[in-house]
Amino acid sequence: MIDTLKFARSFQEAGFEARQAEALAVALAEATTQGREDLATKSDLRQLEAKMDAGFGQVRLEMKASIADVKADLVRWLIGSQAVLLMALVALANFTKIFN
Repeated sequence: MIDTLKFARSFQEAGFEARQAEALAVALAEATTQGREDLATKSDLRQLEAKMDAGFGQVRLEMKASIADVKADLVRWLIGSQAVLLMALVALANFTKIFN
């Protein structure tokens, strides 16, 4: 906040008329307070930070769950491919016994 009375008095002491000094003080006060409702306060920023932290925490949990799912799929795929490979080797061994 600007002390408009002190501001006006300093202009009066500098040689401005009282009406001019008061008008300048009022104009400055209006100019500096206009649009302040759009400015973020520390409280606003803290609330935003808390919301972002909560959101990022949720994203972390979802990513961990997705990674666990992908790992499980990879393990199943590896076990399945190993089983198919083992069956192919057994079949190949049996095939070669037939012709020997």
